[in-house]
Amino acid sequence: MVLFAAGACGGEEAASGDEDTASPETTVTETAPAADTLPAPDAEWADQLIAAYDTFLDGDLDRSLEFLDAVDSDPDREVAHYTVYLRTLAAATSDLINAFPEVPTDGAIAASATALRDALAERRDSLDAAAAELESIADDVQAELDAGNDTRYAEWRSYPADDPTTDACFALQSELDASGLGLLRCLPGPTGDEPVQTSSGAPEIDLGASPQAITIELAFDDGTDPIGTFVVVTGDDGLGCNSGAWSDLELSEDGIELTKELTCDDGSRVGSFIVTQWFDGSNTWVVTDAIGDFVGLTGTGTSSFDPGTATETMTGNIAP
Repeated sequence: MVLFAAGACGGEEAASGDEDTASPETTVTETAPAADTLPAPDAEWADQLIAAYDTFLDGDLDRSLEFLDAVDSDPDREVAHYTVYLRTLAAATSDLINAFPEVPTDGAIAASATALRDALAERRDSLDAAAAELESIADDVQAELDAGNDTRYAEWRSYPADDPTTDACFALQSELDASGLGLLRCLPGPTGDEPVQTSSGAPEIDLGASPQAITIELAFDDGTDPIGTFVVVTGDDGLGCNSGAWSDLELSEDGIELTKELTCDDGSRVGSFIVTQWFDGSNTWVVTDAIGDFVGLTGTGTSSFDPGTATETMTGNIAP
């Protein structure tokens, strides 16, 4: 958007007739406002886009919980309920596209915004196609699942994680950040992305010569608060904890660094440990503090989120 401020031309017309009369000279001055008084380019557009994207992401957990509730009440039709989940996700993506404000006409931001909108359209179409394909074989896949063979169903359940919008979102986020127009809450992809980030990166952690493998699964209590319970699937002996409760503590302004506290309720140790996660595409988590019997604990790894089950999985290594 280019803004201009121009002075108006003025002056008396020359008198007509034989009189040798000239009009007075008129000086025209064009004045443009100082650069630092101009509003940030496309600020309103960026605010609208960020709000629309926030609305889309805020519905992620609700959509997952609706699917889980449907399966809980009707487990014999889980595959059919999953096709509904895919269609619901496609519809939400379509709503986001419709809420996408008109893309600026030029510049790097315009190119990145167009790429994100195109990626969202691709995502919506692929979700609709996947739902239709799974619906056509739902009975067979359900029969396999009932017989204890979840191979094909597991492939479908992992489908939402293959998201083509991830790279496009981070690219636009970098452009917005560089222009001081805010940040999108881009979700990290399964292959890892490295956008420009305003937070510090994850530190390198030395776990010594004998690190112990660990896997922790975190479940959300509901869709309103970032709290829940966790289970230590592997590495519980080394950690000294079998299960407990977790809650988010703080999210950085740029949405990249998140700290959460895990408090052990069942195990040989009593206390809590703080984990910081980096949503910059690396999906890294690091133990950054500890309380009680967990003082001195170190650990690091990567995390992933399954929207189908609304669970987060942290895998890595610890040095207790």
